[in-house]
Amino acid sequence: MSTIYRIFLAGAASLVAGTSLAATPIDSEQKLASATLEGINFITSQPNRLSTTIDRARASLEGPLAQLAATTTPAGLAGTPGGLTLPCNTSGSISARMARGLPRVLRLEWNDCAFLDTGGFQNLRDGSGEVLLLSNSFAPDKLGSIRLGSTASDFTDERTVSYPGTILHEHRTMNLRVTGVIPFRRAFDGHGVFTGPFAYDVVGFLDEVDTYQSPESNFPPFETHNRVSADHVFATGKVEYSGENNRHYSSDTTLWGELAFSIFNWPPIDERQTVSRLEGLRLREDYDFVSFTSSLAIDGRVDHQPISWPDGSNDGCLAGERVYRTRAPLTGAAFSGAYDSGEIAVNGSSALFYSAANVPASQPIPSQGYMVRLDVRNAGPVYHDTASQPDTLREVGECLFPQ
Repeated sequence: MSTIYRIFLAGAASLVAGTSLAATPIDSEQKLASATLEGINFITSQPNRLSTTIDRARASLEGPLAQLAATTTPAGLAGTPGGLTLPCNTSGSISARMARGLPRVLRLEWNDCAFLDTGGFQNLRDGSGEVLLLSNSFAPDKLGSIRLGSTASDFTDERTVSYPGTILHEHRTMNLRVTGVIPFRRAFDGHGVFTGPFAYDVVGFLDEVDTYQSPESNFPPFETHNRVSADHVFATGKVEYSGENNRHYSSDTTLWGELAFSIFNWPPIDERQTVSRLEGLRLREDYDFVSFTSSLAIDGRVDHQPISWPDGSNDGCLAGERVYRTRAPLTGAAFSGAYDSGEIAVNGSSALFYSAANVPASQPIPSQGYMVRLDVRNAGPVYHDTASQPDTLREVGECLFPQ
């Protein structure tokens, strides 16, 4: 294990030391179904919210770093008085200056930078940024830190997407600092996810507002607005593709810190928020795109406050601290939500999943294709013969939209 990984893990451990929480009792079938459903959702939602936020920052840097790499090196830019001005392909510019000596800090300023993206849609970026380079290259495999926005102002990123009958205006606002080992290579020649081992600390937010218009209809414009906020979220792990033609994908992420997700403009409450206090929560996804199967696992501790829903359909979603342990990974057809096998324990209770094609010894055969067995601590097991395991967990758990 490298020194920097040890530093981050030690920092994360010190964050949670002495803050042990009281486990939320799982003393009913409803609570177990809700906690299980939320746990399965955590496997994808928590890493995805964090990586989407960081990917926005990384994507903003790809263009200027590529322009600089085509013309100079960090050492060359450091020796250029006043730095360089990079033209944007529609209008505006990006100023680039390099600190002399070490550390290699690149300072960027987007000035009404308008350009067409690869889809041919108009973009506009404004604001400041800083990048810590780990070598004398503007084409790095990884970065040491990213800063977008400042104490005085946010970084903004806008895009207008026009289709027949519909116009979508996207407005992204960021004020974000990411520090550590940050992968900066995408999986497929400039496309796809950023891959490689990572260990970083995230502080800040990504605010997203989408406005939809239908000029040719009588429908009024409508807006969606959400925000991801990270309060010193430590993340370690690895994302990779492997196998022939990259047909196997895996993501392994362990998280500490506080991660929040907010939804706005849902009357009568202006902001509805879910907050997860993460204490070494390890989340694993594996996908085989030859057999088109997946394997999911969750282990560790989280104190979670679910989001409220206007019609009350989320009132059963479980709040409080829980400790997950995957006794056997959830396996099944990729992205189906149907599991042929697997078992997850939470706070001393457990949920077993299987299909009619993969019945464990001494277990009843499901007539509708799938089974969920809910074992509440100090109570007997309850079997749910079902065509949809997620729908059963939602119904029993009274938690329609886990966040």
